[in-house]
Amino acid sequence: MIPCAQHSKLIEELHDDNIQDIIGIRLNSKDLDILEKIQKQKSVTVEGKTKPAYRYTLKKHFKNSKLKEERNSAIIKALNDGYTQTEIAKHLNLSRSLISKIVKSVFSTPDL
Repeated sequence: MIPCAQHSKLIEELHDDNIQDIIGIRLNSKDLDILEKIQKQKSVTVEGKTKPAYRYTLKKHFKNSKLKEERNSAIIKALNDGYTQTEIAKHLNLSRSLISKIVKSVFSTPDL
């Protein structure tokens, strides 16, 4: 949900039944589960643009990161995708402090 709509009275009053009445279609339980996941989905703002978080799984982020530089680039992309340093560290079996150091080193590199 976009930040400016988080406290909207309209959003607060909308329920699955109301939405179904508005669009004129009855949804099955699978569709309702998908809607619920979307409603709970975190959003992130990168370079002034708000987008859904977690577009890719951590496994997908790090699929092709065999070299240290590729891994470090994937760490930045995963952070931009809404994952925390702690989540990334657990996935990579590294300490959170090492992830923090990697992030600092990437951002202190002049060509990035």
